[in-house]
Amino acid sequence: MASSTTSAAPAPTPATCQNHKKAEAAEEILEEDRIECYPLDTTASRPAKVTVTLRPATQADVPALASISDAACKKDSHTQLKASIRGDDDFSKDMQDALKAWIAHPKVDVIVAEEATNGEPVGWVGWVRRGFAGDTDLPLDGPDEEPRPETFFTGSEQENKSKTIDDLGALTNASMNYWAKNFMPEGCKCRFLCTYVVHPDHQSRGIGSALMKWGTDKADVEPGVYCWVQSSMGGQKAFERQGFREVGRLEAELDEFAGGVKPGGKLACVTGSEEFWGRYSWVYMRRDARA
Repeated sequence: MASSTTSAAPAPTPATCQNHKKAEAAEEILEEDRIECYPLDTTASRPAKVTVTLRPATQADVPALASISDAACKKDSHTQLKASIRGDDDFSKDMQDALKAWIAHPKVDVIVAEEATNGEPVGWVGWVRRGFAGDTDLPLDGPDEEPRPETFFTGSEQENKSKTIDDLGALTNASMNYWAKNFMPEGCKCRFLCTYVVHPDHQSRGIGSALMKWGTDKADVEPGVYCWVQSSMGGQKAFERQGFREVGRLEAELDEFAGGVKPGGKLACVTGSEEFWGRYSWVYMRRDARA
């Protein structure tokens, strides 16, 4: 969810990163993992802020924006687990497909941040809207009870079997659908992030805040419009600084879905261990209307 790395996605999030089936929550344009927001480096000393230009993305931007997401996700344990099992190319292809769909979608604003000095893309965000005049909003479908790892597989074929990365995808998708239905009741009017990402080399310089404020500034002058996001663990503090507050979360032990795959020495810097992937949190956050 990326240095603001910020990963979720239409016909995805996020995000935020894993190939999930499309969640109606995002108007058939958000796949749960795209609504995931990638980790932000909030501990490093902050370099000087830079001036960036914000502009709408075009289809020609897709390769560069997908590359930024790939770089930002290198420090996200959930994304790296999926890459270790499925291969690195899986994420890049899925993100390019998602970007193409988002950029073409009438209710998604994909905004690129470029360094003013050289025009280099250094980050991007996907803002989705719902409930606005002239838009067609699809009905939302999600479970009535919040999905939890300890109960989600009860009574299913997987209850007594080893779980896979696809099972984790089913759990996170169900969680996304549950929260989307609760965040967006009939008659609501809101904006939400499907993905928000800043390249690791350009984080902590105000770029993520500028991308986030593109949407929150619009919401702040629109009566009754609130914002929400599904953030990764690493992105939570960045969203809190912009007025988002946690309202719920999904937590899971990644090792239960790893099929015996270990992080190894290559990814120990991400997980803190060569043996274990650890516990991961998907944090659901809301920013109330200001107008």
